[in-house]
Amino acid sequence: MLANSTLMAKQNLLFSDFSDPTKDSSSTDPLSFGELNTGTWWKNAHQHECTNDNDVLWPLIMFIDGMKVDNISGKLKLEPISFTFSRFKRFVRHQDNAWRTWAYMEEVKQPPPSRPVGEEDPILTAKERLQEYHDILNFLMKQLRKIQQHGMKWTLDFGANGMHDVVLKLPLQFIIGDCEGHDKLAGRFKGHTHNIKGLCRDCDIPTQFSDDENWVCSYFIQNEMEALTEEELRSYSFHKINNGLHGVSTGGSPRGIFGMLIPEMLHLYKSGHCDWQFDSFVYSMSGKCTEVTTQVCTSVST
Repeated sequence: MLANSTLMAKQNLLFSDFSDPTKDSSSTDPLSFGELNTGTWWKNAHQHECTNDNDVLWPLIMFIDGMKVDNISGKLKLEPISFTFSRFKRFVRHQDNAWRTWAYMEEVKQPPPSRPVGEEDPILTAKERLQEYHDILNFLMKQLRKIQQHGMKWTLDFGANGMHDVVLKLPLQFIIGDCEGHDKLAGRFKGHTHNIKGLCRDCDIPTQFSDDENWVCSYFIQNEMEALTEEELRSYSFHKINNGLHGVSTGGSPRGIFGMLIPEMLHLYKSGHCDWQFDSFVYSMSGKCTEVTTQVCTSVST
């Protein structure tokens, strides 16, 4: 992608000053409000990663989600890991040619080598299955961690603004995926029933208080979570595993992997969340307001 002149055109990239890309820490252009380089993560990551004069922040975005590869049983699955660069503007990131496939994760079905000799039960426990998944993930991330240590030398060609010999720093900004996949990446228990104590993968709110709008949430900090015992992690509904994403740079964010596994909205939208919000709003009105609002909305939808 870096060598693709079409993708790397100036109009496709998030830079506030093409004459000196090393000085670009956070955009202040009001027209780009909401782009990935306008937030505090970008500014903090620039300070953390770009320690030399020719360093340029060049973060990665990943997409990880499973897919079925047979139309009969639906049991055969692959999980592609795709990536792009968050230096691309949003309209570019929406294009297929701005993404590349990193690898494919296969579903683990064999007992792990850690099983004691003589124990040949083919059924994996939830923790064993999760650890095998992260062992594969750890292997796939090995090269990325190595590149992140020193960056990657590259020449940025901005035409009339000159050519710049730089070192690209490639922290992982966030991962796109669904709730089930993100819970797996974080090492959280599978499911969200009342029997699971912890509700979220990013904060400490218990499931039993999920309807308490006054609950003050404390975000998980990666170093603190790694130091917890198996019993302490279980109280938050996490497994004690060797996470395959540990050691991957996330731009110096103390929340680490727990802050980059962003909520996904598509399934929430398809589950009727918007309908639920509208119904809650309408039902809180008086009888006359409810009648008028319903008539207006029915007329508009028709």
